[in-house]
Amino acid sequence: MNNIKNNIKSNTQINNPTLAELQAAPLSDEFYTTSGPLAYTMTNDALFHIVFEANPTALKALLCSLLRLSPKDITSIEVTNPIRFGDSVYAKSFVLDLRLLLNEHTIVNLEMQVEKLSFWKERSIGYLCRSFDNLNRGDSYINTKPAIHIGILDFELFPEHPEFYATYHLSNDITHQKYSDNFRLSVVQLRHLELATEEDRLWQLDLWAKFFKATTWEEIHMLAQKNPYIANAAQTVYRVTEDERIRQMCEAREEGEKTQRTIELLHQMELQQAKEELQKTTDELQKKRNELQQTTSELQQTTSELQQTTSELQQKDAQLAAALARIAELERKNAV
Repeated sequence: MNNIKNNIKSNTQINNPTLAELQAAPLSDEFYTTSGPLAYTMTNDALFHIVFEANPTALKALLCSLLRLSPKDITSIEVTNPIRFGDSVYAKSFVLDLRLLLNEHTIVNLEMQVEKLSFWKERSIGYLCRSFDNLNRGDSYINTKPAIHIGILDFELFPEHPEFYATYHLSNDITHQKYSDNFRLSVVQLRHLELATEEDRLWQLDLWAKFFKATTWEEIHMLAQKNPYIANAAQTVYRVTEDERIRQMCEAREEGEKTQRTIELLHQMELQQAKEELQKTTDELQKKRNELQQTTSELQQTTSELQQTTSELQQKDAQLAAALARIAELERKNAV
């Protein structure tokens, strides 16, 4: 309890249940022998948030892996958007990413995202920009807190450029000089664990990814043997998922994801229909342009022929006028 107070400070009273309840819940001996499928995996964003908010030790270890930091480099972590347990989790406006203040200096947004939203890149950039815009009116820009957005994704972000862990900065297009180290976006792609680098494995980020993707307790126990912090996090998963209220929240999130998938599918269908209609309109417009071009070409040809005919008629008129003049001259001479 004291450890939670010292490491994660909540700006809002949490109730039904409290983090203290979840943390203090006794760990059954069954945890060490439990087997079979997990009720919910860590890709469930509600479970992800609850576990790491309730377990500052595991959260600190995960951040060390993601940010390549030694544990001594992290002196404090504050969750600035603690969960309000209850009806708010069902609200449309409810956001389940973890917003953290690291060492009272750096803003870190940690997000688990399963569904491939057509606007995910724009949303993640928006989150990062809002985090970076953290000054109050009248504050000096020198006091701007660094901002980091970390997306843990269970979908393909750039299919043509697959990576396990990637970090993006503002940089010069030609020299690649960083504009600033204080504005950064990182991405973990869970579907590309096979691309984990030696550095990723050194920091055991690959083990955390396996933990997030694990679907059985057998997998969890194997990972727990390799990483004590994952073992610690697994115990929290066991505790919180024993609580019926937490299971209801996780179920609500899964239903929300199904709804989101349906909405996204409909959006994609509407987008495809709009593209097809646009293509049809474009084709019809091009057809009209071609017809107009053909008509214009025919008109130009007719105009040219008309001009040529007019010129020929003018020549004939001139020849006729000359002949008439010649005849008149001859008739005048004959009359004399």
